[in-house]
Amino acid sequence: AKHDALSGLPNRQNMVEKVDEWLSESEVGRSGQHAVAAYVDIDRFKDINDTLGHEAGDTLIKAVAKRLRARLRADDFLARFGGDEFAVICQTADAEAGSARLAERIARSFEDPFAINGQNISVSASVGLAIAPEHGDTADQLMRHADIALYEAKKQGRDRAVAFSAEMAQEVELRRAIELDLRDAIDRGELRLL
Repeated sequence: AKHDALSGLPNRQNMVEKVDEWLSESEVGRSGQHAVAAYVDIDRFKDINDTLGHEAGDTLIKAVAKRLRARLRADDFLARFGGDEFAVICQTADAEAGSARLAERIARSFEDPFAINGQNISVSASVGLAIAPEHGDTADQLMRHADIALYEAKKQGRDRAVAFSAEMAQEVELRRAIELDLRDAIDRGELRLL
C-alpha cells in the first residue's frame, strides 16, 4: 500500500508520511536545517507512450527510477507519485545551495540517453523545488508549492528546475479565480457574442 508496483519506489502516501515526520520530529526549521522537496516530471512522456507504446513507457519509468536512485544521496527520499512524476525530499543546512545541488543531481540523471527496447531515447525533466520551513511546514503545503514550481518550469519551456516563489502562488490563485468567475458567468448567461 505504500510502494509503487512498477518502480518499487515508495508512493505518494509514503512520501507524505516521511515529509511530515521530517518536518515535525527532525531539526528542520530549527538549528538552521531545511528540507528541500523536488517534483520531477519527465518532459513529453506522453509522446513516448504514443509512439513506442505503454510497455516502452513503463520500461522508461523503471530506468528513470533506477538512475535517480543512483544519483541521489543515501539519505535522500525518492518516491514515484504516478504517471511520469517523481518526488525527492532531502535535508540540508544551506537551503539555496542544497536546492541547487539536488536540481543538479536530478538533471545529471537525464544527461545520457536511456536504452529502451533497442533504442536510445533522450528525455529531459522539469523540476519544481520548494523549501521547508520557508515554503511550508506541512507535507501538503511543501508538496503543493513544489508542484506550483513544476508548473512554472514547464511554462518556461521544460528541461529546467524552478524554485517556488510567493508570486507563483498568487498567479495560480488569480488564474483559479478567473476560471471560477468565467464558469459562473457561463452558468448565469452573462457572456454574449459581439
